[in-house]
Amino acid sequence: MTDSPQKSDPGTGRFGGQGAVTPRQDEGARSRATADSPVTRSEALKRAASWVGKGLPYNQGAYHDGYRTDCSGYVSMAWGLSSSQATNTFVPNGYGEWISKDDLKPGDALNNDSAGNSGHIALFEKWENSAHTSYTGYEFTGSGVHHRSIPYPYYSGYGTFKPMRYKKIVDDSAPVPEVPVAEPSQRVHADFNGDGRDDVAVLYGYDDHTVSLFTFLAKSDGGFAAPVKSWTSQPNYWTFKSVKMTAGDYDGDGRSELAAMYDYADGSVALFTWPSNADGTFQAPRKSWETAPGNWYPEHVQLASG
Repeated sequence: MTDSPQKSDPGTGRFGGQGAVTPRQDEGARSRATADSPVTRSEALKRAASWVGKGLPYNQGAYHDGYRTDCSGYVSMAWGLSSSQATNTFVPNGYGEWISKDDLKPGDALNNDSAGNSGHIALFEKWENSAHTSYTGYEFTGSGVHHRSIPYPYYSGYGTFKPMRYKKIVDDSAPVPEVPVAEPSQRVHADFNGDGRDDVAVLYGYDDHTVSLFTFLAKSDGGFAAPVKSWTSQPNYWTFKSVKMTAGDYDGDGRSELAAMYDYADGSVALFTWPSNADGTFQAPRKSWETAPGNWYPEHVQLASG
């Protein structure tokens, strides 16, 4: 059986709970008075991105930048509120309002307004396809702060999520600049067929949540042959943005293989190898190592071979 990053939980692993509404911490009265002001959509996304990759632990009783380190505290920070709200208080306390799916814009949110540990909220960045079946979003879960692809409105089995907007968010005067993210493909080069020339391997993510591996074989004139597809994942078995790739001759057969580090949604991390064939294509990936959640943070890792 082919090893795959898919686990029984396709979503966040766990919400981690959320604390009660609390005033912004470690700030003076003057700073709190400047909160709850209008915020542009690009500023909300910039604030959300500022917590990505810091390795912040999910703790509903702790704070970072004055805000509670849980899902609703994270969105409260992105919106610049004077307090860390909870999923079931954004609307009743006058901060949020329900909107339709068609009205979603960058900086809005998908909110499950159940109370306590049953609630969760994710910040919407952009649609990933024309069918609007998935979006790129920011969220703080029990496994950390994530910037990733999320099926609309959220992973199944986690309650009812509805589109919501901060009442004081405003459109930018110019188009919202996208926060830099990975392209919908990753590529590495190495000699995959053992002919002495470097070839190119490309991992490509599709809108249907499948991922395919292609090889462009180098020719003697310096050009490349048409791409050959050698592997395709099942839908949702590989989340493209969770993969880091490198290449090297790991088995000493004279051909390079591909290695990939995968960041699971629950915070665990695994290392996979795609063995190469004599024609430069690849076999299905094999898992060789895995570590428990919290031991490794892939955003702090730079893969290298040699």
